[in-house]
Amino acid sequence: MNIAVFLDKQGVTCGIWQAATLGLFAPRNTGWQAIVQVPLSVNRDMLPEDVRHQVMAAARALPGCRHIVASEITGAVKAWLDGMGFTMWQCAGRPEGFLERLNNQVMQRAPTVVSLPKSFIQPGEKQGEFQADLIAALYETEGHASRRILIPFLFKGQFTRLEITCDHLPRWFSRTLEKLAYPWDVTTQSDGTLRVVVSKAASRSQNVP
Repeated sequence: MNIAVFLDKQGVTCGIWQAATLGLFAPRNTGWQAIVQVPLSVNRDMLPEDVRHQVMAAARALPGCRHIVASEITGAVKAWLDGMGFTMWQCAGRPEGFLERLNNQVMQRAPTVVSLPKSFIQPGEKQGEFQADLIAALYETEGHASRRILIPFLFKGQFTRLEITCDHLPRWFSRTLEKLAYPWDVTTQSDGTLRVVVSKAASRSQNVP
C-alpha cells in the first residue's frame, strides 16, 4: 500500500498551506521510501477553486495511493480528496517515523460513520423538506468528509426533499442515490456553486420507533 504525505521544504509533514510537495511513499525491504514527489504551492490568498485544482491535480499523480497524510486537516481539502476516493490521516514529524504504524492502523481500521451536525441541516418551508449547506459544514467542521456527513441522513430516509449546496459532486454521490432509488437533479448557480435537489416519495418515509 502506498501512502502520500504533504511535506514542507525540509521533508517534514505539514498542512496544505505549508506544503512544498505531495510525496508518495511505498514500503521496501529497507523501509518506506519516497517514489514520487509532486510539487505543490498554494496559499490562503488564492481562490478556493484554484487551490482545489492544484490539490486534485497533485492527487491524481499518485499511483496506487488511497491514503494521504497531513499535520493539519481542513474540511474543504478533506472533502475534495474524499470525492476522489482518498482517506486523510493526521500525523506529525517525518514520514519514516509514522508510516509503518499508520499502515498497520489502516489494515486494522473499522469504518466509522459521523452524523451530520444539526446546525448544517435545517428544515425547509414544508414538512419533510430539508436544506444542507455542505460547503459551510466542510469549512467550519474540521475532519468531516462528505460521505460521513450525508450518508446517515440519506439512509434514514426521513425526508421528502433535500436541497444540498456544494462546490462539487463527490464520486460516491450518484452511486449511493442510485442504490437508494432517490431521483435527483443538479443546477449550477450564478456563483459557481451547485444546487442539488434529492427527492423522495413521502410514502417511502421510514418510521423510527
